[in-house]
Amino acid sequence: MTTASDGSSMPPNSSDGNVSGSEADAHSKYFEIDRDVCRTLNEQKSIVDSGTTNIRLPDELFRRVVNEFKSAAQKSNVLILDEFWYHGEAACWPEPQVWSLPWLAIDLLDGDAENQYFTLEIPPQNYMRVVSARNSTGGSETFSEFCYKLGLEAGGTETVLGYTAMEGFEVLFNRSAGWIGWKSSNCGPSPRISGPHNTSVSLLIQCKLIEPVSDVSISIKAAQWTLFVISMIALGVLVYLLAPCVKMMLAKPLPRTQQISLSQAALVDQEGT
Repeated sequence: MTTASDGSSMPPNSSDGNVSGSEADAHSKYFEIDRDVCRTLNEQKSIVDSGTTNIRLPDELFRRVVNEFKSAAQKSNVLILDEFWYHGEAACWPEPQVWSLPWLAIDLLDGDAENQYFTLEIPPQNYMRVVSARNSTGGSETFSEFCYKLGLEAGGTETVLGYTAMEGFEVLFNRSAGWIGWKSSNCGPSPRISGPHNTSVSLLIQCKLIEPVSDVSISIKAAQWTLFVISMIALGVLVYLLAPCVKMMLAKPLPRTQQISLSQAALVDQEGT
């Protein structure tokens, strides 16, 4: 994951959701990734969640990315306090802002090849989110306020791509096939897709990624464990119910008729002797 100033639009691609950081080599046909960054981003398996608003990054990478944004804002003479960058506070201006900040590049593993990835290029209009905009008139004066929040947040050790990484794209969640597809659209901001880019070594090896288990396999295993648990519970109930019966059978005395017949037989034997 890097910041970039520009990018080019490319055909749609699909991804399995794993995130990486890349570095282009102008003298090679390969676009190698930053192995350490990729492993950090996927330490707890990066996910894509449409129910989450922000992009959530591991703490160390969050600080690195935000420091770049903060430095770019200072160079463009835009004063923004640290509470906005690091603590999720809103920053407000009397007019809407046109941001001159870097684009955010998010590299995603191509679902068709383990040595390819494509890049989502997110403009500042996506991650500098408008949270309120109002115009009010009081007497002869007009008051305007436009408030923004940063669309990134620190996530401890986890990586979550929320709505900020999807806005302006057409996103398809294909659960049965196990992939997520991004496609450029004409709705909202104008993020871009570039790639696929090739790497010389498998990203699964470099980033220590584990290919996800299919939903069918998970369902079969879940059913097997469920049947096993039900069988053990049924066996336990059966043993509990039968235990008193077995105990009674073992402790039950012989019938009286048998006792009499046995004693009579003993007397006959004695008289015969």
